[in-house]
Amino acid sequence: MTIIQEIIKVSMDINLLTRSSPETEIKFVESIWTTRSNDYLRQLLFLGEKLNIFEINHDKIRLTKNGLFLLEKCTIKNGTKYSNENSEQMSFLKEEFWSTEKILGEFKKMLEYFSEYNSNADMKCVIIIKTNTGHITRPPNNDKLFADKFTEAYLQEIGIFERKEETNNRTEDTETVLYCKNNTKELSKLKNNVKRVSEEELAKKIAENKELGNEGEKAVMDIEKEKFREDGRIDLSMTIKRESVTNAYAGYDIKSYYDKNSKLIEYDKLIEVKTTRSSSPRFFWSSNEIKVAQREGEKYWIYLWTNWNSNKRKLNRIQNPYKRFFIDSTEEPKCTGYFFDKI
Repeated sequence: MTIIQEIIKVSMDINLLTRSSPETEIKFVESIWTTRSNDYLRQLLFLGEKLNIFEINHDKIRLTKNGLFLLEKCTIKNGTKYSNENSEQMSFLKEEFWSTEKILGEFKKMLEYFSEYNSNADMKCVIIIKTNTGHITRPPNNDKLFADKFTEAYLQEIGIFERKEETNNRTEDTETVLYCKNNTKELSKLKNNVKRVSEEELAKKIAENKELGNEGEKAVMDIEKEKFREDGRIDLSMTIKRESVTNAYAGYDIKSYYDKNSKLIEYDKLIEVKTTRSSSPRFFWSSNEIKVAQREGEKYWIYLWTNWNSNKRKLNRIQNPYKRFFIDSTEEPKCTGYFFDKI
């Protein structure tokens, strides 16, 4: 069983124990954890806490939003939920890894032992050298490369590291080597303390997703129109308007109606459509859109598409997002960059 499978399995146990309360005691998790020892479980829980999957407060534990997401995306066959990780969960974990502060701090220290080994700026680290005399040499000063035995395994499972046994052509010694490939941009951000996307990356992303956004808006238009046709309000269906085509600074994309009792042309539902290929519900929300959302309150909605290019496409409807994100939320929204219109 992989580390990820075990984390998912523990998440299932915690979810079972927290059906009637938001958290449970770790000793109760230990009582139904029969796969490994309690010491092994404690180390696994510690890793899950660093990954922001579990939240531990003294001897109590609860699932975070990430933990609940993992469970929501579990593979289900014939009504049975399986702990075997799937591609959607793996993509989510790798994406989340680059924004999880606790384990990134450890990872950054590990990178001190890595060096570039090719023109693509891929990284390499020799962690064990077995000589002809059987001597084993670890990284400089015999420092421990990984904080615990789970970390390396987890990083390999999500595709950050790759471990190989190789023969050194010069010394003919057998070496255990870790390679870090295909993460050049993320590694550069980490080494230079860049925690979020740059303004240039954001602008590029917006340009690349323009067509994706158009597709998402068209799909929402179809959904809204069909809803009122089914309700017998053809007049409402015919007058739903895609505002973004003619008014780029309206702060929303679609003018629609709340329900079949709405009055014609008195639009009481303003929809901003966000479309992403990712399974993680992240999106760019402009300052203008935020101001309009604050002003319009309950009339303003965000329709958020996730997994657009897969058969698991999902539409999330969020009413009054300003209240949800800026007033009710315990986590303050974070700025990812600054736009300077005057210098």
